[in-house]
Amino acid sequence: MRDYTHVIAVCFVEKMDEYRRYSEAERIIITYGLEVFLITL
Repeated sequence: MRDYTHVIAVCFVEKMDEYRRYSEAERIIITYGLEVFLITL
């Protein structure tokens, strides 16, 4: 299941990145946070 949560988080971050340019570090942190959030659901 973690692979799916990673894919979903990456898709979210890519879409968010279209509107606001995040640095690589910010994308990693946001992706990790989304993964943790999705896993806890």
